[in-house]
Amino acid sequence: MSPTVRKASSSRTSMSSSKSKSLTSKAGSRSIPPVKLSHGRHVPRRTIPPISTNLDTYDKKDPFQAFTTLLTLISALNSRIGGAQFKLTAEEQKLAVHLLGIIEPFIGSTPSRRTHFTRQPTEILDHIVSNIDSKHDLLNLALTCQRLHSVVIPRHFDYRVVRAKVSSISVWNHLIVNRSLAKNVRCLEILDERTSAAKEVVPIITSSDTDLESTDDELVMHEKQEKYVVMALERMTALVEFKWSCNHSPLSIGDMWATLLKYQPALREVVIQDNLVFSALAVAAEVEESGESVSEEEQAVTTVLPALKNVVLSSTKHSYGASKHPSLSRARGMLNNCPNLESLTISYSPPRARNALAASTTGFPSRLPANDLFLFGRWTNLRSLTLTNLRLSSSNNGTNSVGIDAAMTFFLAHSNVEALVLDIANLSGDNGMATGGNSIAFLPNTLPRLKEITAPRDVIASLLACPLENDTARPLEVIRGIRLAAAQYPHIDASNRSSTLSDSALAQCIPPCPPNDPNRDFLYNLKLHGSNVKRIELVSWSEMDDVRRLVECASKGLMWLDLGKRQGISSWGVVRGAASAGLTRAMNSNTVNNTVEWATLLSALPELTTFHGIKFFYEVANVSNGPTGTDTNHNHSCSMPLSLLNAPEPSGSDRSKIRKNDECASVLSWKCPKLRRVDHWENWEDGSSETKKVIVLVKEGGGSGAHGKGKEKVRWEVRRVRQ
Repeated sequence: MSPTVRKASSSRTSMSSSKSKSLTSKAGSRSIPPVKLSHGRHVPRRTIPPISTNLDTYDKKDPFQAFTTLLTLISALNSRIGGAQFKLTAEEQKLAVHLLGIIEPFIGSTPSRRTHFTRQPTEILDHIVSNIDSKHDLLNLALTCQRLHSVVIPRHFDYRVVRAKVSSISVWNHLIVNRSLAKNVRCLEILDERTSAAKEVVPIITSSDTDLESTDDELVMHEKQEKYVVMALERMTALVEFKWSCNHSPLSIGDMWATLLKYQPALREVVIQDNLVFSALAVAAEVEESGESVSEEEQAVTTVLPALKNVVLSSTKHSYGASKHPSLSRARGMLNNCPNLESLTISYSPPRARNALAASTTGFPSRLPANDLFLFGRWTNLRSLTLTNLRLSSSNNGTNSVGIDAAMTFFLAHSNVEALVLDIANLSGDNGMATGGNSIAFLPNTLPRLKEITAPRDVIASLLACPLENDTARPLEVIRGIRLAAAQYPHIDASNRSSTLSDSALAQCIPPCPPNDPNRDFLYNLKLHGSNVKRIELVSWSEMDDVRRLVECASKGLMWLDLGKRQGISSWGVVRGAASAGLTRAMNSNTVNNTVEWATLLSALPELTTFHGIKFFYEVANVSNGPTGTDTNHNHSCSMPLSLLNAPEPSGSDRSKIRKNDECASVLSWKCPKLRRVDHWENWEDGSSETKKVIVLVKEGGGSGAHGKGKEKVRWEVRRVRQ
């Protein structure tokens, strides 16, 4: 070795030894023993930075910081001397456990919610999304990221609701071929063939076979359509809602019902609008003679739909498929497969072409017999029942005693019903038809949970008089469908009576219960047993005296009163038979002039908030779309200037009407402190839209001056509300 090389080697050795001495001589520093290498040199260990043992300094949402700190803590163990080597102190032990708790949810066997489920396989995401039924929720989920958008939109969003015609074979073939997509259908609605194509909601089909819909023979075409619809229905195993409106087709709901029973265990709602649902089933003997096979619908007597809660059966006014002798035998067989029904609606509409003929030949114009339903229908969980345009069949002796007894037993067996709608002829005397000599009388403890009823006057009177166990009050809050018939008052002529008579004079002239009053039983039972009634909606009324006695017998907690239409008055406010005289008096849709008398009458109901049936306000063109107001001193004040409404200056006639409306609002607010909503002047044309206009009385606090203190302003506004 040359002298130059030996000198460089000795210099490096001396420099390393000097650095080792300088590290060990520092005060307060830990002495780190050098590492002895195989060739005899000693290398010092790396200094470990101090680690904080404060648990609050580590973010629980940052696993990388926790992992780095834990690795540093473990690496420092081999640098310790003696018995402290590879041992943690108590504080370091707590720190290590805390750091492991931060790391484990991100790498352990049970990942936390922070784990992105979008990284899951497509099959797992498809199964997760299949548990969402609402299209609104699906859309929100699809907008979160591109990955979920690629799963939700093409496979679920377009398949949740399908509305198509029977003739749309391409749609049914698409669902047959793509079985996994057919499982994503939740609501299926089969439309009538006469429905416009704009109402169809079908998935986007990229490829289709054009030969599917090419058929020359019309009979073969209907068979093909039925075949494809049934095959597609078999593959919709997750269907929850089924609607059938295909009335103009040889196919019937009876052909589909067997498929629903067999392949749709999760079905929750069925809506059928078809005339054939009220056709009678063929008798077994007739089937044997004709040589036809019994359908699967008639054989399916043991299969049930356990999840089905809501069923709606209704007919159409078209003559196609209508039976000359409608019956509930087919519908009864279908309802027997639904043991857990909670809501049932049966509505029958006679065909338009047969209305005049039926009305002239029978006493019950094209009503559906309801005896089968009352005799065999039993559902313990039934909550809502609606029966429209039905009748009780008469027996051989001409009476309806059998139907009345069956109806009483039926209502007694359904003690959980809370909402009831009855439009059944031959059930009471308040339907304008012959009663057959009998009227229903409810048995004790019938319908103890009833909260809402729509029925004729005598039926409601009988129900109110029906006693309950332990003399408890029935929780009946809403009464609809009442017709107050006219009664003869011998002591006073209502047509010549002056509206200036005082209330005491009227009370002396009008007896409480005239002997010939058809409303006596209803009013008597309402006063005794209607303490919980908060809403009354009449169909019609005759005289103001009948309304007066209704107010006297109603509960003081009544909040909603609707009088309906007055008998003998057309929608334009003209008395029938006196059009020439009525046209001169009819002003702005029969607006009343005796506002003070009506307000005094309604003042007997302190909790009244809504009153319909009487129009107090005159039509004002300039404020028909904007609010106006008044105070208790009849001083007109407008809450919104007419200039902001882009309306012209009101004419002299409109100013007079505004002044009368202000006075009317003041009187109503004075007599009825809680009254808020009354009729608008255009309410006579309601029923054509979902919303209607009403007059809303808005109260505001008075001023702070000496003259304004304690006064309350009343403003009337025109608003739109839902029907």
